[in-house]
Amino acid sequence: MVGRQTDRQRLAAYGIGLLAVLGVLGSARGIPDLITLLTGEPVESTIAAVSQGTMILICLVLLAAVGKHVLDMR
Repeated sequence: MVGRQTDRQRLAAYGIGLLAVLGVLGSARGIPDLITLLTGEPVESTIAAVSQGTMILICLVLLAAVGKHVLDMR
Protein backbone atom coordinates (compact mmCIF):
# COMPACT_ATOMS: atom_id res chain seq x y z
CA MET A 1 0.00 0.00 0.00
CA VAL A 2 1.40 3.41 -0.94
CA GLY A 3 2.20 5.71 1.98
CA ARG A 4 2.45 3.05 4.67
CA GLN A 5 5.54 2.83 6.83
CA THR A 6 7.49 -0.37 6.46
CA ASP A 7 9.45 -2.09 9.18
CA ARG A 8 12.67 -0.89 7.56
CA GLN A 9 11.56 2.73 7.73
CA ARG A 10 10.58 2.35 11.36
CA LEU A 11 13.92 0.74 12.16
CA ALA A 12 15.73 3.56 10.33
CA ALA A 13 13.82 6.15 12.36
CA TYR A 14 14.83 4.44 15.60
CA GLY A 15 18.43 4.24 14.40
CA ILE A 16 18.50 7.94 13.59
CA GLY A 17 17.00 8.66 17.01
CA LEU A 18 19.68 6.57 18.67
CA LEU A 19 22.41 8.46 16.81
CA ALA A 20 20.84 11.76 17.89
CA VAL A 21 20.85 10.64 21.53
CA LEU A 22 24.48 9.56 21.23
CA GLY A 23 25.31 12.96 19.72
CA VAL A 24 23.72 14.75 22.68
CA LEU A 25 25.47 12.52 25.19
CA GLY A 26 28.81 12.87 23.43
CA SER A 27 28.60 16.65 23.44
CA ALA A 28 27.18 16.97 26.95
CA ARG A 29 30.60 17.39 28.50
CA GLY A 30 30.80 20.79 26.81
CA ILE A 31 27.73 22.18 28.59
CA PRO A 32 29.66 23.71 31.53
CA ASP A 33 32.00 25.52 29.12
CA LEU A 34 29.03 26.72 27.08
CA ILE A 35 27.31 28.08 30.19
CA THR A 36 30.55 29.77 31.24
CA LEU A 37 30.88 31.29 27.78
CA LEU A 38 27.28 32.53 27.81
CA THR A 39 27.85 34.28 31.15
CA GLY A 40 30.68 36.24 29.58
CA GLU A 41 33.60 34.53 31.25
CA PRO A 42 36.55 33.19 29.26
CA VAL A 43 36.89 29.48 28.50
CA GLU A 44 39.86 27.43 27.39
CA SER A 45 38.51 26.82 23.89
CA THR A 46 35.70 29.01 22.59
CA ILE A 47 35.44 27.06 19.35
CA ALA A 48 34.98 23.77 21.21
CA ALA A 49 32.28 25.21 23.48
CA VAL A 50 30.35 26.71 20.58
CA SER A 51 30.64 23.60 18.39
CA GLN A 52 29.52 21.27 21.18
CA GLY A 53 26.58 23.53 21.97
CA THR A 54 25.64 23.61 18.30
CA MET A 55 25.91 19.82 18.11
CA ILE A 56 23.56 19.45 21.07
CA LEU A 57 21.05 21.82 19.51
CA ILE A 58 21.12 20.06 16.13
CA CYS A 59 20.76 16.62 17.73
CA LEU A 60 17.85 17.76 19.91
CA VAL A 61 16.04 19.16 16.87
CA LEU A 62 16.68 15.89 15.03
CA LEU A 63 15.47 13.89 18.02
CA ALA A 64 12.27 15.94 18.17
CA ALA A 65 11.68 15.40 14.44
CA VAL A 66 12.23 11.65 14.77
CA GLY A 67 9.91 11.54 17.79
CA LYS A 68 7.19 13.35 15.86
CA HIS A 69 7.68 11.01 12.90
CA VAL A 70 7.46 7.91 15.09
CA LEU A 71 4.30 9.20 16.76
CA ASP A 72 2.78 9.92 13.34
CA MET A 73 3.50 6.34 12.24
CA ARG A 74 1.09 4.96 14.83
